[in-house]
Amino acid sequence: MSNQVVKFKDVTKILYDSLGFDRDDETQAVLNVAARAICPDYGTRLLPWRVHIFHRAQGGFWVCVNRECSYRDSVLCDAESDWGFGALWFRQRDKCKCEAPVFELFACHECGASYLLAGLTLGKSAHLVPRCAIWTDDFSVDAEPDSKTDNENIIPTGTVILSPDRQDPTDRYLRIEDGRVYDNAPLDGGNFVRIRLDMVHSTLSCCSGAADSSLVPQHYGPPFFMGATLPTFVEEVTEPLDKAGLPMGGRRAITFSDSRQGTAGLAAKLQRDAERNLTRSFLYHAVQEDNGLDDLKRKILNQRLEIFTQINDPIFDEDIQSIKAQLSGRKEPIPWS
Repeated sequence: MSNQVVKFKDVTKILYDSLGFDRDDETQAVLNVAARAICPDYGTRLLPWRVHIFHRAQGGFWVCVNRECSYRDSVLCDAESDWGFGALWFRQRDKCKCEAPVFELFACHECGASYLLAGLTLGKSAHLVPRCAIWTDDFSVDAEPDSKTDNENIIPTGTVILSPDRQDPTDRYLRIEDGRVYDNAPLDGGNFVRIRLDMVHSTLSCCSGAADSSLVPQHYGPPFFMGATLPTFVEEVTEPLDKAGLPMGGRRAITFSDSRQGTAGLAAKLQRDAERNLTRSFLYHAVQEDNGLDDLKRKILNQRLEIFTQINDPIFDEDIQSIKAQLSGRKEPIPWS
């Protein structure tokens, strides 16, 4: 048995190189079958294997402000994409290949609308300048704002919020060459981009809760990938053991992060997510299992109601009200024990 590491693409090449096209799905199927196959003579697995996945944390996205940018991905050019900016970059830079300014991408925590944050320099004329990326906690993407002042902590002084123009008098004009901002359409030539510029967070109107929400930088570190991507990946892996009752069917994953504080935070996040999923599952099944009264039970309740009513004793008033509630279809509270 070889203990050497083999890349998935190399396995595909070994198995299907002669076919001349991508066969990743077939390769995965072969590996799954080989891992489950057992030698009848010795009882050992034919090809037990482990997969090692490496991912790079994403420290933000930077976007060209020019919606006419010729370097936009084809997906962003689609009319249904509703993308009002230019090319998207995975590393910080000051200028796009089209020479337009590039600013960091943020999103409304309430609705997910896209915004760009830029620095504003004042003097003889106003200019927009790139600003350093904001450092955020690895768990900021999962943050749940509980205060209307959260946005004040994320939008520093001297920063403005950019969004696609609205084709109204409040739009500004940004000169691509030097980032100079004009209130009206300039007459001195040059390449200009029409854009919306908000000086304060409270003027945003992407959704009804925008003014009280916060703008979140698009930073995705180990907590996000381990908590969101990894469970989905594990579910796609074939179950290794035919044993009922094991979590994830016996499939296991070992993760590593070089941050002690991040690992502690991730453990708390996984526990919280597990409890949320348990609660959601309980509620779902509780609703599904309650199909209302069948004919026999309804008949029995009507007979009891008739008897209690004829007796006309206050001692049965509570029972009468309970039976009437059941017959009317009113749901009783579901206890959580």
